[in-house]
Amino acid sequence: MGKIVLLILKISGCFILINIVLFCLYTPEESLGGGYNYNSECRHISGTQIDIPPHVTNFNYDKRFIIAKQVLELYNPNPIYNKIEYKYPGPGTYYWIIDKRENNYYGPMNDKAFGYRCDSLSIQLTLDPEKERPYYGKILR
Repeated sequence: MGKIVLLILKISGCFILINIVLFCLYTPEESLGGGYNYNSECRHISGTQIDIPPHVTNFNYDKRFIIAKQVLELYNPNPIYNKIEYKYPGPGTYYWIIDKRENNYYGPMNDKAFGYRCDSLSIQLTLDPEKERPYYGKILR
C-alpha cells in the first residue's frame, strides 16, 4: 500500500513540475523584430514607434517591414484607441505598415491607401488569408 501511495505522489509531482515548466515557457508574445511584438492574447502589435490596438487579425513581416490588418471595434474604452487618429472614422477594417529600418509607420489606412503605400515602398509582403485570425466583435462595415 505504501509503495502505491509513493508512486502516486511521484507521478503527481512530475505532472505538477511539467505544468510549471510549460507555463513558464508559454508567452503570448511573438517577436516581429525591431523591438515590435505581436501579443496573441490581446491581439495587438506593440513597439518602439507605434502600438496598433486590438484587434489585429492578420500580419506579416520581414527584416524591414511589418504589415497588419486591424478590425476596429464598435466601442472600446481602451485608452490606446484615443492615441490614434482614424481618418476614416467608425468601426471597420484598417491597414498599417511599420518601417522598422526608418522607425516610421503608416496608418491607419483603408485598403486602397494601403495598396498604394505598399506599391510606393516596394513592399513584397502580402497578408495570407490562411493566417487570418477571426474577429468576433461587432463592426458596422
